[in-house]
Amino acid sequence: MDGERLLDNVETIVVDGVEAKALTLDAEVVATVTHAIYKEHMYLLTDYYVVKCWLNDKAVALARKVNVDDAIKVCLELNRLIDEGYVEAPIKFNFNQTVKILAKRFVKDSNFRATTLNTIKLATKKRTMQQLVSRIKRKSY
Repeated sequence: MDGERLLDNVETIVVDGVEAKALTLDAEVVATVTHAIYKEHMYLLTDYYVVKCWLNDKAVALARKVNVDDAIKVCLELNRLIDEGYVEAPIKFNFNQTVKILAKRFVKDSNFRATTLNTIKLATKKRTMQQLVSRIKRKSY
């Protein structure tokens, strides 16, 4: 995801009397969803509640703008499955689901393609490959 475009959506908040910059709630939803779907390949109960409580039309429009609206669709479907009692969180994506999500992303997003090509170059290093296999096989966060 183009983080620079996401950082256009910040606000000033006060934490213990100190002003700080933070993502707007809309941008926070987009960042959370993107992280869960594309990076962690796992959907936690916290992700469920972020989507359930904070997702709105502005967040969906922002997701479209930064080209991650597919992740929103996946999360909405997962929320529906949780709400209807078909699955429980955390939900760990299996290998096939992960490949499908990432392949779709690869086709759709030129930034992701460039990053993926860099990652493939790194994959020739033993430590990187071990980390990748470990991430795919892990059962929880």
